[in-house]
Amino acid sequence: MFALVAGNEDLNDHHELRNDPLIQAVVGRDRLLATPSTLCRFENGLRRQACIELSRLFVEFFLESFLAPPRDRKVSL
Repeated sequence: MFALVAGNEDLNDHHELRNDPLIQAVVGRDRLLATPSTLCRFENGLRRQACIELSRLFVEFFLESFLAPPRDRKVSL
């Protein structure tokens, strides 16, 4: 997730990111992180329901990040 947030959306980017000290610090590890093939197996092993629950969790985290509900803004295109 942290690599995605940092703009590295492809698993082939993770070969170099597994050595990245910043990513290691963010995830709380001081050694090499998972290889792209390990991440691929993890990614492909997720069931649809797990993805739905994870999406709901992200929405909850987003909503909890506000002290007060955000104002409804109208967007004009």
